[in-house]
Amino acid sequence: MVQDYSDFYDKFHGAAKTMRSALIDRLQKAAPNIFHLPSEVFRTNYDRKNVPELKRLHTWDQDSALSSKPPVLFPPCVREKGCKGYETKMFQSPEMFLLIKALLFGISSLDSEKVGGRATYGKQWGITNIDSLPFYTIPTFALLTVFIISEDAEFTSEGTKSKRHWEDYFDYLRLTFYRACGSHEFPNIMRMCQEIVFSG
Repeated sequence: MVQDYSDFYDKFHGAAKTMRSALIDRLQKAAPNIFHLPSEVFRTNYDRKNVPELKRLHTWDQDSALSSKPPVLFPPCVREKGCKGYETKMFQSPEMFLLIKALLFGISSLDSEKVGGRATYGKQWGITNIDSLPFYTIPTFALLTVFIISEDAEFTSEGTKSKRHWEDYFDYLRLTFYRACGSHEFPNIMRMCQEIVFSG
């Protein structure tokens, strides 16, 4: 995985800046299939703050403030039971990897055995396996996963409703992911990405 300064990296991040609203719109359309909730929940004007299924993914304690390591970024087994040293399981979220898949290969890839198709970003950008993804894809989608289930309607520097500082939060996720690269859990992160994003 890993083309920090590759041509693809430049194209990916250039597209992310110029097509941010289009990318988020596509992820919002994929979200109902991934989080198993009605499509209206992910419309920009919906009050997601009080959706119990999403609130449980935002905080470990229903009364606590927003977490920098929300449950949605961990595997279901950690969310349900918790465990000592759970922080090492961060970035092992199946929903996060499904969002990557939906963006790269289309929403239909979530239900189809066939990955890819006509006019998908994955095909246009030549993404065929984990090695062709830029290094910071995972923290980028960790950010987008948290944003998609947040109460904010638009992606701005500071969330108008959540008050989360999204740009600062991305810097935090990027640094956390960088540190995770040397952990014993890193191979599991890579394995999940390969198996979920490129399955089929």
